[in-house]
This record gives sequence, structure tokens and C-alpha cells, in this order.
Amino acid sequence: MHHRQLCKFIVDITRYAFHYYCIIADGEFRVESVNLQKLGDISSISSGYPFRGRIEEAEDSGYFAVQMKDISAQGVINWSGCVETELEGKKDPQWLMPGDILLAARGNRNYAVLITDAMSGIQAVASPQFYVITLKNTAGVMPEFLVWLLNQQPCQRYFDLNAEGTLTKSLRRSFVECAEVAIPSREKQEQIIHLARNVSQQRQLAEQLIRNGEQMLNAVAGDLMNQSSLDKGQHHEQ
Repeated sequence: MHHRQLCKFIVDITRYAFHYYCIIADGEFRVESVNLQKLGDISSISSGYPFRGRIEEAEDSGYFAVQMKDISAQGVINWSGCVETELEGKKDPQWLMPGDILLAARGNRNYAVLITDAMSGIQAVASPQFYVITLKNTAGVMPEFLVWLLNQQPCQRYFDLNAEGTLTKSLRRSFVECAEVAIPSREKQEQIIHLARNVSQQRQLAEQLIRNGEQMLNAVAGDLMNQSSLDKGQHHEQ
């Protein structure tokens, strides 16, 4: 990567960091009051589709299953990687809809993922590894805000303390329903979402800067070795 490109990445990161600082410094997030609610009171929470054993692939079925392997490190569902399968159970499928939230019911971290409009036209269900959270119309909560909140330390600490098991932890639905969430005004929710997106962009820029820096250092090391070989060859010729 050229020096000018590296400088541009540094400038971009600095700009986002300055914007983040200004938001905090201006006191935009001094929340006067919040509405403390139990998650089960503002949403319906159900388990994923009860597949029996391994989820088998069935081409042209038109039905897809979202599994943990389909979730990226950034919390985005890779729909093209979801398995197309048959739904043979007796239970009527609960089709995922934009605005639904998936919460990992098993594993070392009970992360939350938002179902977005990217799934448009896809008939999909969640695997049993997830709980499906559907907000009530009267909840007064933006799905993206709730996903952010569930992924933060207070909620994650609550889930961790109430998870059961040693090798593979699992979280009972009753504990999920009793999880308390602090709901500010819609204006504050929108501000927090905006800040969270900016921080995500900062992280992506920083990671890109690190990758490019590592590539440049590897190229420098390669040049050094190549030059060393040339110098050695010239020395032998003499």
C-alpha cells in the first residue's frame, strides 16, 4: 500500500474518532429517564425450529435454516450460505421476518442478530440454537437498538451468570424473558444507533489499516530477502 493511501486511512479513522468524541462531549447521551422493562413483557420469545438431529440439505425445497455458522463476526447473516432444507416436523414453522431478533441460546456468548430486509423473498427459520424475539407493536423499541443493547456488557453479564452447563452452556427461555432492558426515548435510541454505526465503521477502517500495514511489512521483508539474494550472488561472481 502506498504512503498516501495509508495516510488517507489514518485521516478517515481520526475523523470518525473526532465525531465520536464530539457526540459524547456535547452531552447528547445524557438520558434523563428510561423505561425499565422485562424482555418477555415487550416481545414474544420462541425457540427455533425443532429439527431432529443434523439439518440435512434438500435442494429446491425453498426453505432455509439459519445456523450459527451463518453469522459473521460483525453480526450479519450470510444468507447465501444458509442450508436449503426440508421442514418435516409437526410444528408449524415460524418464518423469520425483518425486525425479528435472533439470540444465541447456546455457546459461550449469547449474541443477538437482527433480521434485516436483506432476507426479502426468502422463507427461512432459525435453528434450535437460537431464540427468536419478535417485538410487540406497543413495545416502543427499535429492533436495531434492542440488538445493540442485548450485545452490551450488562445484558451479556446477565446471560452469562444464568447460563447452565460446563462444556456447552445453554440459556433457558425463562431467564431470557426475565432479562431487564432499559428503554430510552425513541430520539435517544436513534442517537445510540447512529453512534454504534459510526463505531462499527471505525473498527472496519482500523482493521483495514492493520491488514494493509501487515501486507506492506510483508512486502518489505520480501524485498529485503530478494536484495540479500542479489547481493550474495554478486559477491560470488566477484
